[in-house]
Amino acid sequence: MLASLPLAGLLLAQPLLIFAFPSGLPAFFTDTETYAGKAAIMWVFYAAVVAAALLARRRGWFILFYVVLCVALAVNVTGCYRIVNETLKGLK
Repeated sequence: MLASLPLAGLLLAQPLLIFAFPSGLPAFFTDTETYAGKAAIMWVFYAAVVAAALLARRRGWFILFYVVLCVALAVNVTGCYRIVNETLKGLK
């Protein structure tokens, strides 16, 4: 029954798609389609920003890292939207 659904392959691979989440950040800034290799670098970026925010001893630094994280996540979501639109255009 699952195979009869449209995009059933994506449903089966969904637990693994979380690893590709940061690939939206480079997709927002570039036109190339090699996002998967950059996802690992973006995971390091997110980990560094979160670690810096958690280790910040002053409120000002924490707020700065928090704003950087929020902006990066917003840009990432926009880039992910672009990737999904390109992928769905290719299926039509």
